[in-house]
Amino acid sequence: GVGMGNRTQASQASQWSAPAVKEKIDPIALELYQHDYFRIAQVRQSGRAESFIDRSLWTRLRSLGPDSSTRDAGPGFRSGGEVMLFHCSRYNDIKEAIREAFDTKFEDIPRFVMWQSQQLLTFAPKAAFPKFVARCLLPIDNEKERQHCEKVEQFLAELDTLIPNIRPFQRDGIAFALRKGGRALIGDEMGLGKTLQALAVAAFYSNQWPLLVICPSSIRFQWRDQASQWLKHLVRECDVCLVKNSKTVVPDDAKIVVISYDLISRDNNDPLRTRPNGEKYKVVIADECHYLKDRNSKRSRVVVEICQNARHALLLSGTPALNKPIELFPQLSALLPNFSTYNEFGDRYCMKEQNRWSRRIEYTRSKHTTELNLFLTNTVMIRRLKKDVQKELPDKLRTKVPCEIDAKSLRNIQMAMREANIEDELRAAGDLDDPEMSNKMGNPAMAEMYRMTGEAKIKAAEDYIDMLLEGECEKLIVFGHHHAVLDGIEKKCIKTLKMEGYIRVDGTVSSKAREDRIKKFRTDSKCKVALLSMTACGTGLNLTEAGTVVFAELYWVPGTILQAEDRSHRMGSEHTTISVYYLIAEHTMDEAIWEVLQKKWQTVTSTLDGRAETIEARVGETVKARQPSRGPAAAAAGGDSPRLPPRLRVFLSSAVAPPNEPR
Repeated sequence: GVGMGNRTQASQASQWSAPAVKEKIDPIALELYQHDYFRIAQVRQSGRAESFIDRSLWTRLRSLGPDSSTRDAGPGFRSGGEVMLFHCSRYNDIKEAIREAFDTKFEDIPRFVMWQSQQLLTFAPKAAFPKFVARCLLPIDNEKERQHCEKVEQFLAELDTLIPNIRPFQRDGIAFALRKGGRALIGDEMGLGKTLQALAVAAFYSNQWPLLVICPSSIRFQWRDQASQWLKHLVRECDVCLVKNSKTVVPDDAKIVVISYDLISRDNNDPLRTRPNGEKYKVVIADECHYLKDRNSKRSRVVVEICQNARHALLLSGTPALNKPIELFPQLSALLPNFSTYNEFGDRYCMKEQNRWSRRIEYTRSKHTTELNLFLTNTVMIRRLKKDVQKELPDKLRTKVPCEIDAKSLRNIQMAMREANIEDELRAAGDLDDPEMSNKMGNPAMAEMYRMTGEAKIKAAEDYIDMLLEGECEKLIVFGHHHAVLDGIEKKCIKTLKMEGYIRVDGTVSSKAREDRIKKFRTDSKCKVALLSMTACGTGLNLTEAGTVVFAELYWVPGTILQAEDRSHRMGSEHTTISVYYLIAEHTMDEAIWEVLQKKWQTVTSTLDGRAETIEARVGETVKARQPSRGPAAAAAGGDSPRLPPRLRVFLSSAVAPPNEPR
């Protein structure tokens, strides 16, 4: 009930008296929970901040008269528990009242969160920022800012003339980025036109060009084509320089320079990181910015510095955080230099745990996701979901298709696990009951089991693809991860569809050949199947001609899976439904990987969208692959697939990182 504090605060406070001896309680975490309200949580021994607080603390907070309340059913909290909220203007008063009654420590709302709240700004430490950062972090109201807003409104009024048929939500995204001074993270779901929005924002600053576009190598040509398509009044195709290798010389009159993450971060490529005259780029776009998730990589260090030095920087990604909140830090640092230290951000929004294999302490999982979502959306991020803004998009229907694999393959997978003695190692470590162990895929045995599971499904995948093609499916996309799996399915395609009936694109295909093959799939009615690598082709491709997507293998990162799905599910599709089929080998790692995907997607969505969601899928009919000939020994063993041992299932369900394997 909003406003309850105004009616009862005085009477309740008068009924409470300070104890003679302060009670010692777990540390207190103050968390921004709504735009002008904060909550009180307790940091338990696990490190997680919980809404379920000690009764004595609850009684004291109730006596102070909360200004509002809500129910919290988010991840990590006891479902349905009441959360008392206090207006931010009472921040210090509430802290002092708790300090009078209890012996405890406080974890304050971070300074960078306080800076973007008008109510908390008075409690925040002072800091000096460049003007372009201050516009994102601090509430500003002066004559210069009003003049900037007038220019933005004039540009938006002319936008329909410059870019016909622009959607209202795209206009909103452009307006958001411009009001933030051209420093923003456009995090719209895949297929909602982030490229168009970024180009429109960049056009506003065309007097500060050349524009630098940094993107995955596979989509450089798309940026060239879309720039000349959407910005005809500013750019011709000859004005766009595609940097194809380290020897490329950027013309002095180039208006747009497009370069890959790989090329710009290579050693001795310093000249490609500046304008032809040696000056720093003033306008920069970094597409698929989740490529910057590892702050220690050369790629991240180089690109983050370029963005920090630019006056206007736009980051684009449908999945800015693929696994956990700490992946957002390099991206936020690119837009908001020195807004926080790495450890300050990680300690606030992640848990610290030891990597079982490397023995290093790492930031994993998440906490305070509601506050982080508020910080992101109040400062630099705008994110829209398809279901909210694109009612005309086709429905996406996911189906889990159980696959039976032969008993011999399943026994081999389990034997590999036993030979690695992984169960004994975990039992000795005492972690078998802990479902949050990290980075299991750093272990070679796990990577081997992952490969074996994929290869065991090849026959089932072939049969399922045959069934779809025999039905009403005109074009379909098949995703895999391991080359051996793609090779096996390709042999079947050659046999049944011939060379003209399919394409294959993986990390070994050159950019030119990739472009030609994708064009063939989109325009040639005889080309029925696109066989693609998830990691090499999961982003940047528009394949709306296909209404069916099949995953012959799973992957450990939910963002990779969803990016791949949306090669087909995007604007321009004429299908009424996009059917997505996940082939799940029964009683194998697949079942555990699916559980991992659900947990990690809940973490990501609670951070980016402010609410935890799951990857919903119905269960289809079981696919029975053609079985190999059975000798007497196999027949005696029986045909039923053995189930995974319980301890092995616990181990697999905790895996959270992909294998270190090339594309």
